[in-house]
Amino acid sequence: MSLVIEILTVGLTLMSLVIEILTVGLTLMSLVIEILTVGLTLMSLVIEILTVGLTLMSLVIEMLTVGLTLMSLVIEILTVGLTLMSLVIEMLTVGLTLMSLVIEMLTVGVTLMFLVIEILTVGLTLMSLVIEMLTVGVTLMSLVIEMLTVGLTLMSLVIEILTVGLTLMSLVIEIFTVRLTLMSLVIEMLTVGLTLMSLVIEIFTVRLTLMSLVIEILTVGLTLMSLVIEILTVGLTFMSLVIEILTVGLSRYLLYQRDRDASHHQIAPDAAPLGIEYGVLCPGATDTDLIRKLDETRIRHADLLTPDRLASVLSPVERVQSAFLKLVQLEEMNGAILYVPRDQMNFYKMERVNLGENWPVKDEASSLTDSS
Repeated sequence: MSLVIEILTVGLTLMSLVIEILTVGLTLMSLVIEILTVGLTLMSLVIEILTVGLTLMSLVIEMLTVGLTLMSLVIEILTVGLTLMSLVIEMLTVGLTLMSLVIEMLTVGVTLMFLVIEILTVGLTLMSLVIEMLTVGVTLMSLVIEMLTVGLTLMSLVIEILTVGLTLMSLVIEIFTVRLTLMSLVIEMLTVGLTLMSLVIEIFTVRLTLMSLVIEILTVGLTLMSLVIEILTVGLTFMSLVIEILTVGLSRYLLYQRDRDASHHQIAPDAAPLGIEYGVLCPGATDTDLIRKLDETRIRHADLLTPDRLASVLSPVERVQSAFLKLVQLEEMNGAILYVPRDQMNFYKMERVNLGENWPVKDEASSLTDSS
């Protein structure tokens, strides 16, 4: 039974150490939660900055949409101008066609005039010297007419070349008109794309808002978790105090069990053969939470227990544990008293002294103690 109690005492001591380790771990976990809370706060700030940036980007997209609309209007105006220019070119083409017809009519007139000149030449051949002179003049005039005919032919060729050039220019204008139409279609597609991008930005803004709400919920959860950790820390502290009380109680129970049977070989000589042993551990004031937490509600003059005074009289818990193990590991423990103040560790031996029916007064007790 005593061995079981000793094992329980050691187990309670180890459990107290585990509770202290758990308390430190909970403190560190509380610190981690605070760091996570700060990180979530910073992340919420970053989300707000991103939301402002997305709002500005939406404004820029709206301005680009207005610019594209104005550019589409300018393209339509250019298209109307090109249409008018194409109409003017067609009118010039018609004018050049009419001019070519006039030139052909002039050519016919010159041909008829050349025929009249030939008729006059035949008539003038029959005339005198004056007619010959007129013939020479007519010949020269015929040469000039031929040169005019060649010039008119060349001018007709130039008009045809200009007509071809105007046709090509009209074709180029039509191609440019098609390109402007395609560019207007591209601008409309870009406008639709910008509208979709603005919608995506709004959706992303909503997601960021939801994420900010989730972060706030996580912050509240971490705060509640920190509160739970503090409650657990208080519970572990209380459990550590209960373990210390149980340790003291078991120690006293062990002493009571061994003292009850008077197992010392001089007090009860028949106890040793039965395998019963007991000893007495007399520790001084020990550095435990039970001592450190004494206040005016528990003892009087608690203000006199200053840290310096406590440090001068309290023994470390490890010293008392070491003394306990030293006592229980004796080969013959019966009759042993281990006195463990702060600065020494002394063994004393129990003696049975017959005092009779009456307990001695102070002077007699002192003389008995001196004689022993």
